[in-house]
Formats: sequence, structure tokens, C-alpha cells
Amino acid sequence: MRIFEAPNPLDPFDKAIGRKTRDYAEALALASQLFFLKAQREGEIGERRALVARLHDSARDAARRGQHDEAMFLLDRKRRLLETITEDEHDLAASKADAREARRRLLDLGDALERLRRDRRRIHAGVTTQRLHDAADREIHPRLQAKLDRAREAGERTRESLDTERAIAAPDDLSIDLERRALM
Repeated sequence: MRIFEAPNPLDPFDKAIGRKTRDYAEALALASQLFFLKAQREGEIGERRALVARLHDSARDAARRGQHDEAMFLLDRKRRLLETITEDEHDLAASKADAREARRRLLDLGDALERLRRDRRRIHAGVTTQRLHDAADREIHPRLQAKLDRAREAGERTRESLDTERAIAAPDDLSIDLERRALM
């Protein structure tokens, strides 16, 4: 025989929170990769800018020494490097936009996850309050109520008989008083 259990109203929240938590972890890992790649690109561009500055200095020094062919070679290399830097800066701008978008989506996911958790806490409090009201309003089963009534009546009869014995007994008989106190 299968006992019917009411569905837990928190189950959908738990499933949604689990899914959003996994989505958030995945988005965080992907965003971290984007941030790393952006930082790596920025570092590479910085290194190439430093190389451009060194090439410029070397070309100027070669021109001062009269080594015009070497100076032209270095300036041509500098020009090509500057072209690649310009292309990479355009790519970097796209990477920065991707990183901003990833950050925004990550914040949105975090907000959605927090809203789900807040809603779950609210529903949990409501369900718990309803269960408390149900438990407080629940009637005692009639058979149990009858047993309680019989036990109360038996206790009253015992108390009445002890009161009667006490009234009849000598005033210094403490055993009846102790028995009576034990019943109360």
C-alpha cells in the first residue's frame, strides 16, 4: 500500500536554484576565461608597444651612426608592428565589450539566483506557518479523547478518595499528603 504524500512546494525552487547555480558556475568559468584572454591581450599589446619604442630608439641610433639601411629596416619593422597593434587593439576593444557583457550577464544570473533563494525562503516560511496552524487546529481523535476523559475521571476519583481519607485520617499522617502531592 502506498501512502499519499503531498508534493513539497519547495521542490520547484530547489530544482530552479540548482539549475541557476550550475548556470552561474558555468558562466563564471567562461567569464573568467574572457577576463584572462582580455588581460593577456592587453599584456601582449603592451609588450609590442615596448618593442615599438625600442625599435624606434634603435632606428634613431642607426640613423645617427649613418647606418641608413639598418634604420630603414628597423622603421619598416616598426611600421608593420604598429599595424598589427592597431588590429589587435580593435580585437581588444571587442574583447573588452565581451568582458563587459559577460560581467553584466553574470550579475544578472547572480540577481536571479538571489531572487529565487529569497522566494524560496518566503515560501518556506509560509508553508511552515501553515503547518503550524494545521497542527494547532488539528482535533484530537475521538477514541483518544475518550481515553483522556476516562483518565481524567479516574484521576478525579483518586483525588476525591485521597481527600476523603485525609479528612478522616489523623492530622499528622503525612503519607496521604505525599500521595496527593504526587498526583498533582
